[in-house]
Amino acid sequence: MLEVTEWGRKDGLPSWLLTDWIEDRLGNIWMVSQGESLVRFDGHQFKTYGPAESRLERIWGIASDRDNNIWIVGGNAGE
Repeated sequence: MLEVTEWGRKDGLPSWLLTDWIEDRLGNIWMVSQGESLVRFDGHQFKTYGPAESRLERIWGIASDRDNNIWIVGGNAGE
């Protein structure tokens, strides 16, 4: 039987609107939330990285490479 768990703001997810996501080799789920935040879910809790941590005003996508590096595609206004 498939077990489904729903997470929301009360669990630390900053928004329901997720525009991109990947899973790294360690099992972490990386998500882009409303194009403004990068979110990591380790299976237990959410950690949000906002513009101050990423130094990006907008995040459009994420990817990982074979070395398990996480690549963020984004930019700032006027650039």
